[in-house]
Amino acid sequence: VDISQETLPESSVQTMNLNNTRYAKETVLVVDDQAPIRFMLREILEKINLDVAEASDGREAIEKALEISPKLIFMDAKMPRLNGRKATRELKSNPATQDIPVCLMTASMRISAQDDIMTDGFNAMLTKPIIIEEMIRVLARFIPAQAVTDSRQPANGASLLQGMDVAVIDPALKEKLETEIHPCLPELQQGM
Repeated sequence: VDISQETLPESSVQTMNLNNTRYAKETVLVVDDQAPIRFMLREILEKINLDVAEASDGREAIEKALEISPKLIFMDAKMPRLNGRKATRELKSNPATQDIPVCLMTASMRISAQDDIMTDGFNAMLTKPIIIEEMIRVLARFIPAQAVTDSRQPANGASLLQGMDVAVIDPALKEKLETEIHPCLPELQQGM
């Protein structure tokens, strides 16, 4: 198993725009004990047409993987109950989940630990904070992507949100943004 970060041609990654790229409608499992990290990844992955399931530790990840058979798992290394390495070893030893690719997410990685990662069964690795282009490279290895044209997308490539009139936002959504999302922004910005 090669865990090196196989790359798309650099020009492809640089021109890949999350506003006009969509992946095949597949399920991805995001496993991290930090809710803001799961939230950030969910937002990015759902924007590009992926369904996202979440787990907050390795034990829950194993249960979810058996239940939903995701196309790819993003697995944090350090978590309570069961860490990512042990959870991945269990997933890879179970015939029902052994073929699901698992991408290790870690805040620090010694080069000497790469052999251990291969032994644990990881197929790829991302270091935190997650860089979107690197995540796209991992996704491209395991899930087909296609460029799409969105007629609502401004020609200059600006985000659809930039021109949004705040007065037309649904009041329930606005309340959720203010009460649930806004308080998490400092942690999300730090994670990004």
